[in-house]
This record gives sequence, structure tokens and C-alpha cells, in this order.
Amino acid sequence: MRSNYSMLIMSWASKSNCNQRAGRVGRVANGHVYRLIPKLKFSDLEDHESPEMSRCSLSRVVLMSKMLDMGTPKELLASALDPPCLTNIILAIRTLKQVGALLPTVNGVNSSMDGDITYMGKVMAQLPLEPPMSKLIYFGYIFNILNEAIIMACGLSIKSIFSQPFNQRLDAYTQKLTWANYSCSDPIAYIGAYQSWLESKPEFDQNRNVERSLASKNYIQLSAMRELYDLINDVSNRLSRHFGIVVNSGKIKWIKPEVKAMADKLILAGSFYPNYFIRGTSNAYMDEHEVLKTLNEHDPYRTVYLTGFPKDQPKQLYKEAIESLFPQQFFGKPTAYFCTSNKVYVEFPMSNISNRTSNNGNNNQYGEQESQLVPGDISYGVYVALKMRKLNFNFKIPLLKPSDAKEKVELITQQMAAQEITQKDVLPIQHCILEEIESNNRATVVTVTYFESVDRFWAQLMDEKHSSILIKLWKFVNNEISLIKTSKNDLEIGDIYIVIYQEEKYRGKLMESLCGPKKEYKFLLIDFGETVQLCIENIFNIKDEDMKNKVYSFLKLAFQCKIAKIRAPIKGQLKDYWSEETRTIVIDKLFKKVEGTIYSIVGGVVSFEDLTFIDDEETISISVYLIKNKLATRAEESFASKIDHEKRLEHIGCVKNKMHQKSNVSCLNIKSPTTDESFTIHNLKGPFSPLEMSVRGISRNSTSKIIKIECQSVNSVLLDSEPNDYNERYNPSYTKIIGAICGLGYNPDTYSPLFEGNDIEITFDTVIDLNFLNKINIIRKLLNKCINPDDVEGLGNIFQIQHSLQMSLIHIFSQPTKFKGPEPYTRTYMWSGIPKSKQQSPYHEHSLVNHPMAGSDVYKLLWGTNLSQKMSATECKNLMFKLNKIKRLEECLSFNNFTSKQCLEELKCPLCDLMFSSTVSILKHFTNYQHSEWYKLTKEELQFHYTGPSQDIKNL
Repeated sequence: MRSNYSMLIMSWASKSNCNQRAGRVGRVANGHVYRLIPKLKFSDLEDHESPEMSRCSLSRVVLMSKMLDMGTPKELLASALDPPCLTNIILAIRTLKQVGALLPTVNGVNSSMDGDITYMGKVMAQLPLEPPMSKLIYFGYIFNILNEAIIMACGLSIKSIFSQPFNQRLDAYTQKLTWANYSCSDPIAYIGAYQSWLESKPEFDQNRNVERSLASKNYIQLSAMRELYDLINDVSNRLSRHFGIVVNSGKIKWIKPEVKAMADKLILAGSFYPNYFIRGTSNAYMDEHEVLKTLNEHDPYRTVYLTGFPKDQPKQLYKEAIESLFPQQFFGKPTAYFCTSNKVYVEFPMSNISNRTSNNGNNNQYGEQESQLVPGDISYGVYVALKMRKLNFNFKIPLLKPSDAKEKVELITQQMAAQEITQKDVLPIQHCILEEIESNNRATVVTVTYFESVDRFWAQLMDEKHSSILIKLWKFVNNEISLIKTSKNDLEIGDIYIVIYQEEKYRGKLMESLCGPKKEYKFLLIDFGETVQLCIENIFNIKDEDMKNKVYSFLKLAFQCKIAKIRAPIKGQLKDYWSEETRTIVIDKLFKKVEGTIYSIVGGVVSFEDLTFIDDEETISISVYLIKNKLATRAEESFASKIDHEKRLEHIGCVKNKMHQKSNVSCLNIKSPTTDESFTIHNLKGPFSPLEMSVRGISRNSTSKIIKIECQSVNSVLLDSEPNDYNERYNPSYTKIIGAICGLGYNPDTYSPLFEGNDIEITFDTVIDLNFLNKINIIRKLLNKCINPDDVEGLGNIFQIQHSLQMSLIHIFSQPTKFKGPEPYTRTYMWSGIPKSKQQSPYHEHSLVNHPMAGSDVYKLLWGTNLSQKMSATECKNLMFKLNKIKRLEECLSFNNFTSKQCLEELKCPLCDLMFSSTVSILKHFTNYQHSEWYKLTKEELQFHYTGPSQDIKNL
């Protein structure tokens, strides 16, 4: 099928149609029929045309039958010449009830074969789209993001507007990531591409050549884009003509982009139930030790590995060839590393920022200039490399004969030694001032020079020695050197220049050449950390070579910093977001003298542990203060940070800081053999990443199915950006809510599910209480008002409902998330498992709704339960067993580290229900902040409910 919306298309006629038309020739006189197709083609035509009812979406047919109000869909459709199968009619009715187009009742009485049409159902019947797409549009209207919702729904209903030329599929993938703008969402990619095209449409109408050129550059199919434009106009006109729903007519605006992004995700999730997916069982938890072992302790956020390198070849000879396998225009030059195995590790620069620009040179919301492409801290290069494997790129390198290769390496090594050729000297200015720190465990005193956020600020060492260096450098740069102007052609990315900013001179590193009407360049002021944009008139070179060497003899005085082991609280936003309150407090504390111990240095970024504000009157740990005031939460450090930290612990007490010696190690940069020089061509396998993950469905029908992501999707490369994170039922004692069963509901008489295949069983990994259920019910009430308003003419003034929905959502998602350990529930997919005596109605005391499935609402209100105050003795015993086992495992494994004994205990965390392959892995897990939090919460819970001796708890 070309598309998923109703339209007239050209198709071949059937033989019966052709014969019927032939009858018209002889009405008045004898005639002849000429069919302008080959006889063979005519013989291949269908004998009869398929009835329109069998060609259309049955869900839309049922909706149209409800609009006629001529009886039940079953009765009306049964009278057709070619009636649909009864099973399919029932399935269509259930689907329409699930999306909210039909009520579960007819005139207030529950019915499995019929349902009254809702106002949203009437809207769906008028739109030429499938019901889920129409629901997406209606939800966009409710949440006042109608324009974006129409673009997403229409974009998903036609053939893709994104082109995939065979030899340019990698470029097309990277461009689509740009359109998706950090979200890794195909629907949002439609918004970015369409809005960008629409902004330039007046110009394109005047010059089609410009349109074709930009479409080709941005991998857009113009025919599909114009089809999308027509469909959007058609849908918008139908909404306005039949229901008075007009795009951009709402009074409520989403002010913060991260909150609007949350609303986008919300309506997408609400429209595509039950098509929900979670991380596959094979990689549900990333074993940190195994990940580091796989990558030979390279940073998994930046590294992929290739396999199959010949063991009899000298690896350093092919370093250049391996690095050249990856396109550097996307992420810069990668670096290849080797080990004793047949693996080759390729490390990419830490960057996931797009260098593409928009068509008109301006930024827009979904889009373009300097937009982050992928979520989390994973390098963009890792995504591109893995996409190359999925596109079946060949990773071939030319090889010499093993004997010739070894001789060549030996000869080059001897020649370099004889000619005293060494690695190019690294100038002091390319080193960081931190290399002068003489100990790894000493508290470092710093002063902050430039602040962006809690996890991105710059500082200088604060002592007498380095203060005098700064003064000396400042006077020298501003008073003692002669400058000459530079030209655009002389500028090189990464080089150091003298720049004038706010009438003062600074040492600046050229980071990027910016696009725009006013040609500017982005510089990092290396001694202060601030990033500035300058014109060519403010960029200079040093005239005298001796003076230049003197300026370059000073090390970089500023270094990028972050506070370790904390992150912004999760508040349902597109990404972690530090509030303005947090920023104000931290700036107030940081822009004075502070001290802290260096936890790690990764990619030139210093992570400070226990950064403390120094004052005569008080001493405040900034991280403790932020966590205490719920402005931050505890977080795991990255793999690379942990590796660096462990190495630092090995060097505690060293006179010189050995952590910085790697930059001074020389290596051979040998030119790899060319294809013409080669003896054979060898194909490496990969690349691979331990962060790659699969997904599985969570609805009852999809749990056993293999899920494949189509190759054109931005999610065709799916990586776990939070590998340290683990990703309504009640426990037997009814002391807490541990999960939920979701779906269309159940028959109150037989307790059998209404739509069994689409039921979803979930286990909560966050604390859900009755107060939270009440907040959810407020939103469900508001949605019921929108889907089926009391006024048959429609919603009327929707302003108040939109405002209430927005405030309710912001309130729910702004609450701090409290994690908990998942607790499995044995009686899965069972409705009404809570005894009636334990159920707590969300309705008032005299309401006629007397059980969870009563009433005519599409979104039934969630019933709570009367939670018990005390846990049963059996549950207390089970919890005690779990905590005792963890305590015993920790002691046993820690003791065995110093002996040759082998631990006979099963390497399983009973609290988190995770298995481990080695003692190192499980010991690392025990230090994970989520495990520690769950252990602490479980211990507190046990302390509250346990009736035995208090000493039992204290020993845990």
C-alpha cells in the first residue's frame, strides 16, 4: 500500500468492468472495441474488482456505520453484498474502543459488540486517516500542540518524505538524525523537516532549482513532501469545516521547550498503545565489568571494536588504514588501539553535535544549527560506525605478506632511530595545568572562572604559584607582544591565536567557523574557559617568533569541570535540566574559593568529588546541599570516569602525578600500505559495541515476537545511553503498590479480559502511592471531558481544560522520582485480583459506579486499595533473607579477594534479581547507587514492619 490514508489512486480495471464498458459500444449501432493493452496483460487482469468494503480500513467502515445510526455495526455490515468476517468486526470494535472512538457502553449498558460513538470518534470518521493517527491529532488539539500533531500523523500516514539513495544511505541517516534533533524520534524528524521546507516554500515557488538542490542536499523526496503538504491542508480544512478546530488558535502556550517536548512524547505514547517496547531480556542489565573487559577498559561511550585482525601481522603498520575506514567529516578523526587479541578498538572524539546548518541560516525549534543529535553522552561517531555495519559497509584493509610487513616495520623503526625522528613535540600550551599537581589524593583548591551548568564549568588552580603565573601571563599578553592581523585562509581549527574580547587580549583556541550572514568564529579562551564568537578583525597572530614561543610556553590555566556523582533531577523532560534555582545557588557558592578531591579526569573534564565551599563562617558540600534540597539526585559516574578513578587510587601518594604521562608517550606513525602495494585484502568484522541493545514488546501478543526496527528509522542503531540504570499490582500483604495490568478492561460478570492480546503487565521500578493515583485520575477526568463532552456540539471553549491539563502534567512530572526495586508478581495478566473489601473507590460515597469497570467513561478512573499498615511475617522473612544473602555475599567475596578460596555462593543479587558472571561484576553492582538506594529503602521498610529482635536489622 502506498499510504495509510484514504485517497483515490490509479489502478487496473477488472475484466468484468472492461466487458461492461464494451456493452456501451453497441447501444445505437454496431461497433468495435479496441483495448490499448497487450492481450497477455488483459488475461492477467482480475476477473472481478474487489468490493470497496474489503479494500478500506474496517475500523473506518465501522465508524462510518456508527455515524449512519442505523443499528449495530454487526447488523448493518451483515446486510452488505460482501459482508466482512464477524471476527474482524468484533476486533475492529474492540480496537475503536481502545483508541476512544467508541464508548464501552450503549445507552449506559455495557456491550461487547457495540458502543456509542464519542465526539473524538466523530472527528476520526471525518479524517482520511487510520484511527490511531486521528487520535494523535485530537490529542494534539487537547494539549495545544495541534500543528505538530497534524505533521506527525500525516507524515506517518504517507510514504516517507526522507530519501535513501543507495550510495548515500549513511549521509541520509545522519541528516535524519539532524532533523530528529536529539529526540531519536521518527515522528519528530517529520516536524523538523516539514517546518524547514514550509518556511522556505515562498522562495521555492519562485525558484524550483533551489528547492531541488536543497532537497537533494537534505535527503528529502519532494514528491512526498508535496503530498504531505496537501494532506496536512486537507486534514486542517476538515477539522475547521466540520468541528471549528483551527491550528494555532489555543490561548495556552508551552513556554519551556523541554515541557513541550514532554507533551509531544505524551501524545505519541497515548496514540500508539499497545505498541510499547522495552529493553530486551538479553541486555536488560549492562554488566559493567564485562563491558570494560570487552573493550579492554576503553570508554564504551566513545569506542567500538572490530574483530578478525590477523595475529601474524604487526598491528601498528595498519593503524592509519583502520582509522581511514570511518568518514571523518561527521565526527573528526578516530584513533585505533590494539591489544594482544585479534580485536581492534576504535575511539571517536567525544562529540554528538551537528555541524549542519538550516536552509535559511537560522535556528528553529526542531532543528538545525549546533543541535545535539543523539541522547546521552555517547559519541556521535559510535552511532555512525554501527550504522555502517548495518548498511553492510566493507571494512577492508590492504595487507602485506606477514614477513614483508614485519621487515617494513623493523626497517622504518631503525631509520627513525638513526635519523633521531621522534614524535612531534607537544607545546606546553597544549598541556593542562593539572599535570603539575603532585599528588592524586590531595584536596585541590580552585576558583571558578566561567559557569554554564553544574556539570559544565571552568576553573583555575587557586594558590600563590598559579596566581602569579596568571598575572605574569596577563601582563605579557596585553602589554609586551606585537600582533599582526590574520586572514580567513590562514585560520585552522584547533590552533591558538591572540584574540581581543571586550577590549582585552586573550589566548584563544579556534573551535569552529560559524555560518551566517556575519562571518564569525567560535573561540575558547583557554585560560578562563569562556566561549566567544568573534569577527576576523579581532583575531591576531604574534609577530615575533620568540615572543610567540614565550606565550606558548605557558600551560592552559583553565580546565573544564563538573561535580561528580550527581545529576539534575528527572522531571519527565526531554533531557536532564538544571533549574534556574540550582544555577543561582551554585553560582553564588562556586564563584568564590572552593576545594575538592579530583575523582577523575576524562577527555580533559575534571570531575570533583565533595566540592566544598570555603568560608570563615561555614563549610558546605555543594553536592550534599543540592541533594538535601531536592535540586539534584545521586547518579553513577560513567564507565570511563570509574576507570580513571580506579587508576588514580593505584597512584595515591605518588610524588608526581603519573596519570598525565600518557600524553608524553611517543608512538610510531607509520604510513599503511596502499591497495597497489598489498599482497591481499582483508575484511574485518564489525564494528560492535557492548551498548547495543534489542527491544521486546510488552503487550501479551508481542512478548514472544521478534521485534525488528526498520533500517530507515533513526532508531535503527539503538544504544543504551544510561547503562548504569536498571530499567497496578499489590504485594500479598497489601502494604504497597508494586505493578499494574493495563488494557481495555474485563467483563465484570466473568472477569475475563475484553481485549486479551493487548493487555500489558508492568512492574513498577518507582514508588507509586495513592496520592500519585489521585493525580493521574485528575488527568483521566479531564481527558474524558475532551473525548466525549456533555455538549454534543463539541468542547466549546477548551481553554480551561487545556490550562488544567498543562498544570496537572507539569505538577506530576516535576515531582522527584523515588526509585525502588522491582518486585515480581506471580499471577500475571489477571484482572480484578484485588478483593472487593480492599478496593478503594475514586468516586464519592453515593456514586452509582460500584466497581472498576462500571460507567461509560473511556478512561476509567483508577481504583486504589486500602493498604495494610503491617507487612506479613512471611514477607518480612523473605526480605530478611534477601538482605542477609547480600551481606553474606559481600563479606564472602571481599574475603576471597585476599585468599585463593573460591566463593561457592550463587552470583546473584536477590534484591535486584540480576545474575552476574564474575565476582568483580557483582561487587561493582553492590556499589551501584541504585542498588544502594534500594538496599537502604528495603532495610528501612523492614525496620518498620519487622516485629522480631531489633538486633537482626542492625546486623544487616
